[in-house]
Amino acid sequence: MRRLISMLTSMALLAGLAACEQEPGDVNQKPDNGDNNDKPTTAVVVLNADKDSIKADGTDTVTFEVTVDGKVRTAECQIICLNDNSTIEDAKFSTTEADTYEFKAAFGDVLSETKSIVATAVSDDPENPGNDDPENPGNDDPENPGNDDPENPGNDDPENPGNDDPENPGNDDPEQPVDKPSKGDYTVGDVIECAGSKGVVYAFKDFPIWNDDYTEIVDYDTYCYVFSLDEEDLQWSTENVWCNCGTQRGDWNTQDMLNNGTSPDKYPAAQWCIAHGEGWFMPSSMELNLMWDAITNGARDFNAPSVAEFNKIITDNGGEPFVSTYYWSSNETSEDMIELVAFMDDSVICLEPYKSNKYTVRAAYRFIVE
Repeated sequence: MRRLISMLTSMALLAGLAACEQEPGDVNQKPDNGDNNDKPTTAVVVLNADKDSIKADGTDTVTFEVTVDGKVRTAECQIICLNDNSTIEDAKFSTTEADTYEFKAAFGDVLSETKSIVATAVSDDPENPGNDDPENPGNDDPENPGNDDPENPGNDDPENPGNDDPENPGNDDPEQPVDKPSKGDYTVGDVIECAGSKGVVYAFKDFPIWNDDYTEIVDYDTYCYVFSLDEEDLQWSTENVWCNCGTQRGDWNTQDMLNNGTSPDKYPAAQWCIAHGEGWFMPSSMELNLMWDAITNGARDFNAPSVAEFNKIITDNGGEPFVSTYYWSSNETSEDMIELVAFMDDSVICLEPYKSNKYTVRAAYRFIVE
């Protein structure tokens, strides 16, 4: 019955999909495939700040804004503090440590120029003596215990112990050991078990590793992507709250929506994904498009022979086959709307899917390989 409802929903919305045309430069538009010679091959990323200095009192805050080719796209970018290679949450930064902090914005593989922010000491604040207090040289700050924290030795930032570097995800993750599994051990179409749930390998994707100054790419990490054997029709959320889900890493987006201060039970699709086990998540639109390319062998046509081949692998292992329908991504376009990827004909992102609607979701998992 769920499949019948899904197919009827798809047919009813197919006509409306044609009206969801993307305006040039829209943040939800698919990446340029390089055919348009009028556009530069490399985006211009600019990191702006509303002030150049703050007080190191833990409350004075600088707010960043990132533009890409002149358009504000802060939610789609990562802002990196070069002092400790941490990422900045919600495009805001404050500190209790007096220092000069340097930042860059990353839009995919493209980086902005460095932006410096000076944090000045507040020596006369008894609540925040900082580095000017000889009795408290700074490493006992409960907000940043640094190397004195037995639960977080060495990474300095308890909120970001190292595995959230957007350009080098996973190298400090204790779940990813030094001895990585070999890429040669896996093939697209393999059925494997990940954190207690079976899935199908569907893609391998490289992510750049930057040098310490974030001035050049020195290597790449390769990740293996897996989709779940099952899928479900669920609401994205039961409330309209902006969750800052703007990255192309679905695991980050999934955590953002579940950790945004509201009840996680209000996000049924994400809860269903993480119920598959630790590390499973709702895929981003990029990760969904990798999935769509995989099952159609690049044809982006649901009638492609490879779709039937993938569906047979799924059903032979007790799963639910892909259907021609709309699949939820974990990417927001507004407080009440989400990017959908249509597994029909060509991949299209419609700009009118409300979070409260029911569409299909399929969970994803990824792990690093040699």
